[in-house]
Amino acid sequence: EMLLGPAKSVKLVLGQRMAAWEQEQTRLRREAEERARQARERQEREARERAAAEQRRLQQAAETKRLDEAAALEAKGDAVGAERLLAQPMPAQIVNVTPVFTPQPMVAAPPKLEGVSFSDGWKAEVTDLGALIAAVAAGQQPATLLLPNQVALNQLARAMKRSLNVPGVTVVEVRRPSVR
Repeated sequence: EMLLGPAKSVKLVLGQRMAAWEQEQTRLRREAEERARQARERQEREARERAAAEQRRLQQAAETKRLDEAAALEAKGDAVGAERLLAQPMPAQIVNVTPVFTPQPMVAAPPKLEGVSFSDGWKAEVTDLGALIAAVAAGQQPATLLLPNQVALNQLARAMKRSLNVPGVTVVEVRRPSVR
Protein backbone atom coordinates (compact mmCIF):
# COMPACT_ATOMS: atom_id res chain seq x y z
CA GLU A 1 0.00 0.00 0.00
CA MET A 2 2.89 2.37 0.74
CA LEU A 3 4.23 1.91 -2.79
CA LEU A 4 0.85 2.60 -4.38
CA GLY A 5 0.38 5.93 -2.57
CA PRO A 6 2.55 8.04 -4.90
CA ALA A 7 1.09 6.36 -7.99
CA LYS A 8 -2.45 7.07 -6.78
CA SER A 9 -1.62 10.71 -6.11
CA VAL A 10 -0.03 11.08 -9.57
CA LYS A 11 -3.07 9.44 -11.12
CA LEU A 12 -5.34 11.84 -9.23
CA VAL A 13 -3.33 14.90 -10.34
CA LEU A 14 -3.28 13.72 -13.96
CA GLY A 15 -7.01 13.07 -13.86
CA GLN A 16 -7.63 16.57 -12.50
CA ARG A 17 -5.43 18.12 -15.18
CA MET A 18 -7.14 16.11 -17.90
CA ALA A 19 -10.55 17.15 -16.60
CA ALA A 20 -9.45 20.80 -16.57
CA TRP A 21 -8.12 20.47 -20.14
CA GLU A 22 -11.35 18.87 -21.30
CA GLN A 23 -13.40 21.63 -19.63
CA GLU A 24 -11.23 24.24 -21.36
CA GLN A 25 -11.79 22.55 -24.74
CA THR A 26 -15.53 22.46 -24.09
CA ARG A 27 -15.46 26.17 -23.18
CA LEU A 28 -13.52 26.96 -26.37
CA ARG A 29 -16.01 24.95 -28.44
CA ARG A 30 -18.96 26.76 -26.86
CA GLU A 31 -17.31 30.14 -27.46
CA ALA A 32 -16.68 29.24 -31.11
CA GLU A 33 -20.31 28.14 -31.49
CA GLU A 34 -21.49 31.39 -29.87
CA ARG A 35 -19.28 33.46 -32.21
CA ALA A 36 -20.67 31.52 -35.19
CA ARG A 37 -24.24 32.09 -33.97
CA GLN A 38 -23.59 35.82 -33.57
CA ALA A 39 -21.97 35.98 -37.03
CA ARG A 40 -24.94 34.16 -38.57
CA GLU A 41 -27.41 36.50 -36.85
CA ARG A 42 -25.40 39.54 -38.00
CA GLN A 43 -25.29 38.24 -41.59
CA GLU A 44 -29.03 37.50 -41.52
CA ARG A 45 -29.77 41.00 -40.17
CA GLU A 46 -27.55 42.55 -42.86
CA ALA A 47 -29.28 40.46 -45.57
CA ARG A 48 -32.70 41.63 -44.31
CA GLU A 49 -31.48 45.24 -44.29
CA ARG A 50 -30.11 44.90 -47.85
CA ALA A 51 -33.40 43.39 -49.03
CA ALA A 52 -35.40 46.16 -47.35
CA ALA A 53 -33.14 48.83 -48.91
CA GLU A 54 -33.49 47.22 -52.37
CA GLN A 55 -37.26 47.02 -51.90
CA ARG A 56 -37.37 50.75 -51.02
CA ARG A 57 -35.16 51.57 -54.04
CA LEU A 58 -37.39 49.57 -56.39
CA GLN A 59 -40.52 51.17 -54.92
CA GLN A 60 -39.07 54.65 -55.39
CA ALA A 61 -37.99 53.81 -58.96
CA ALA A 62 -41.48 52.51 -59.78
CA GLU A 63 -43.07 55.63 -58.29
CA THR A 64 -40.73 57.90 -60.24
CA LYS A 65 -41.46 55.97 -63.46
CA ARG A 66 -45.22 56.26 -62.85
CA LEU A 67 -44.94 60.01 -62.22
CA ASP A 68 -42.84 60.40 -65.40
CA GLU A 69 -45.44 58.45 -67.42
CA ALA A 70 -48.27 60.55 -65.95
CA ALA A 71 -46.35 63.74 -66.79
CA ALA A 72 -45.82 62.49 -70.34
CA LEU A 73 -49.55 61.72 -70.73
CA GLU A 74 -50.43 65.14 -69.39
CA ALA A 75 -47.91 66.78 -71.74
CA LYS A 76 -49.70 65.05 -74.65
CA GLY A 77 -52.95 66.54 -73.40
CA ASP A 78 -54.33 63.32 -71.85
CA ALA A 79 -55.06 64.65 -68.35
CA VAL A 80 -57.71 61.95 -67.77
CA GLY A 81 -55.22 59.18 -68.62
CA ALA A 82 -52.64 60.78 -66.32
CA GLU A 83 -55.23 61.00 -63.55
CA ARG A 84 -56.25 57.36 -64.08
CA LEU A 85 -52.59 56.25 -64.02
CA LEU A 86 -51.92 58.05 -60.74
CA ALA A 87 -55.12 56.63 -59.20
CA GLN A 88 -54.02 53.03 -59.80
CA PRO A 89 -52.50 51.28 -56.78
CA MET A 90 -48.75 50.85 -56.87
CA PRO A 91 -47.67 47.26 -57.42
CA ALA A 92 -45.80 45.90 -54.42
CA GLN A 93 -42.08 45.51 -54.92
CA ILE A 94 -41.11 42.26 -53.21
CA VAL A 95 -37.46 41.43 -52.68
CA ASN A 96 -36.62 38.06 -51.18
CA VAL A 97 -33.99 37.90 -48.48
CA THR A 98 -30.93 35.99 -49.62
CA PRO A 99 -30.44 32.93 -47.41
CA VAL A 100 -27.36 33.04 -45.20
CA PHE A 101 -25.10 30.05 -44.77
CA THR A 102 -22.59 30.05 -41.95
CA PRO A 103 -20.55 26.87 -41.59
CA GLN A 104 -20.30 25.33 -38.16
CA PRO A 105 -17.00 26.11 -36.43
CA MET A 106 -14.40 23.43 -36.68
CA VAL A 107 -13.31 22.67 -33.13
CA ALA A 108 -11.47 19.44 -32.56
CA ALA A 109 -13.16 17.00 -30.26
CA PRO A 110 -11.06 16.06 -27.25
CA PRO A 111 -9.10 12.86 -27.83
CA LYS A 112 -10.34 9.69 -26.20
CA LEU A 113 -7.75 7.98 -24.03
CA GLU A 114 -8.09 4.32 -23.27
CA GLY A 115 -8.78 3.69 -19.61
CA VAL A 116 -9.69 7.30 -18.88
CA SER A 117 -13.24 8.45 -18.44
CA PHE A 118 -14.92 11.42 -16.87
CA SER A 119 -18.14 11.74 -15.00
CA ASP A 120 -20.07 14.97 -14.80
CA GLY A 121 -20.57 16.48 -11.39
CA TRP A 122 -22.26 19.68 -10.38
CA LYS A 123 -21.58 22.19 -7.65
CA ALA A 124 -23.08 25.50 -6.65
CA GLU A 125 -21.18 28.72 -6.08
CA VAL A 126 -22.70 31.58 -4.12
CA THR A 127 -22.19 34.72 -6.20
CA ASP A 128 -24.53 37.02 -4.27
CA LEU A 129 -24.82 36.14 -0.59
CA GLY A 130 -27.26 39.00 0.05
CA ALA A 131 -29.65 37.69 -2.61
CA LEU A 132 -29.47 34.18 -1.13
CA ILE A 133 -30.13 35.51 2.38
CA ALA A 134 -33.05 37.60 1.10
CA ALA A 135 -34.56 34.56 -0.68
CA VAL A 136 -34.33 32.49 2.51
CA ALA A 137 -35.73 35.36 4.61
CA ALA A 138 -38.65 35.73 2.17
CA GLY A 139 -39.42 32.03 2.46
CA GLN A 140 -38.59 31.39 -1.21
CA GLN A 141 -35.72 29.04 -0.30
CA PRO A 142 -35.23 26.70 2.68
CA ALA A 143 -33.15 27.82 5.67
CA THR A 144 -30.97 24.72 5.19
CA LEU A 145 -29.17 26.62 2.40
CA LEU A 146 -27.59 28.88 5.03
CA LEU A 147 -25.05 27.70 7.59
CA PRO A 148 -24.05 29.80 10.58
CA ASN A 149 -20.39 30.71 10.89
CA GLN A 150 -19.89 28.78 14.13
CA VAL A 151 -16.24 29.79 14.47
CA ALA A 152 -17.10 33.50 14.35
CA LEU A 153 -20.07 33.03 16.72
CA ASN A 154 -17.89 31.18 19.25
CA GLN A 155 -15.27 33.95 19.05
CA LEU A 156 -17.98 36.53 19.76
CA ALA A 157 -19.31 34.46 22.67
CA ARG A 158 -15.81 34.16 24.19
CA ALA A 159 -15.24 37.90 23.80
CA MET A 160 -18.66 39.16 24.94
CA LYS A 161 -19.77 36.31 27.22
CA ARG A 162 -23.35 36.85 28.50
CA SER A 163 -23.63 40.28 26.85
CA LEU A 164 -23.67 38.74 23.35
CA ASN A 165 -26.94 39.79 21.70
CA VAL A 166 -27.40 38.27 18.23
CA PRO A 167 -30.95 37.45 17.14
CA GLY A 168 -31.46 33.70 16.95
CA VAL A 169 -28.29 32.94 18.94
CA THR A 170 -28.11 31.84 22.57
CA VAL A 171 -24.93 32.05 24.63
CA VAL A 172 -24.14 28.81 26.43
CA GLU A 173 -21.56 28.65 29.19
CA VAL A 174 -19.38 25.55 28.93
CA ARG A 175 -17.38 24.45 31.96
CA ARG A 176 -14.24 22.48 31.19
CA PRO A 177 -12.12 20.87 33.83
CA SER A 178 -8.44 21.55 33.82
CA VAL A 179 -6.06 19.20 35.52
CA ARG A 180 -2.47 20.03 36.49
